[in-house]
Amino acid sequence: MEFGENGAVISNKTQDKTSLDAPTHKHAFIDGPRSVTGLSRWAVYLLAAFIFAELIWCLVSSLLIWLYLPSTVVPFTQTQLASIDNFIVVSGLIHTLLFWSAAILVMRFTFRAMKNLHTIGSNFAEMSPAWAVGWYFVPFANLWQPAKGMSQIYNGTFTAVGESLPGESRIAIWWTFWVISNIATNISMRISGFDNMGAGVASFSFDLASSLFGLLSAWALIRLIRPTAEKQELLKHGSFAQVFD
Repeated sequence: MEFGENGAVISNKTQDKTSLDAPTHKHAFIDGPRSVTGLSRWAVYLLAAFIFAELIWCLVSSLLIWLYLPSTVVPFTQTQLASIDNFIVVSGLIHTLLFWSAAILVMRFTFRAMKNLHTIGSNFAEMSPAWAVGWYFVPFANLWQPAKGMSQIYNGTFTAVGESLPGESRIAIWWTFWVISNIATNISMRISGFDNMGAGVASFSFDLASSLFGLLSAWALIRLIRPTAEKQELLKHGSFAQVFD
């Protein structure tokens, strides 16, 4: 309601404070930042399960390396070898299921965390929420862009709640382990195409390396997600700048 001279009413329109305060950025949540606690909790649970699966796969790879060595005298019967094969197949299926389940939760967490930063207008949020996830599937760019997106989330979240920048060491550790694991997997797949005993040993050796670095990558990612999720919860009460505005 607006008033003119002598208190005369010249406008009877009222302003909707909610509409004025609502984020207008195309990547923002209209109703303000959302919780990432549930997503982060399940992501951590699945990453922990994946670490256990990677440990099992390390043992499987070690067994296969030993069995494929020319000097190895196989102490198992055909029935026992068939059981081992079945165990390997089941372990592989569980390993794959846990990997993709954890990946989906991590990507959902990444999307929402980045969207929260856009919602509060963080200067660190240069990447869109969709591309923070999408870069994982783009050849060559997936060697660095996903780490860049996670760095924006990590540093942007801490800065938004008034804490000093945590630095890039956790990002670097996680991403280095992840890239090495993927490189080892790709080499193993290429070597496995050769039909000889030596190739089998080499292939399983790279499988072992992939699993070792894979579990280290999952462990490092847990150490990223937990503190980020904790600080993101504070964003629901406004960023540091908004609280003292």
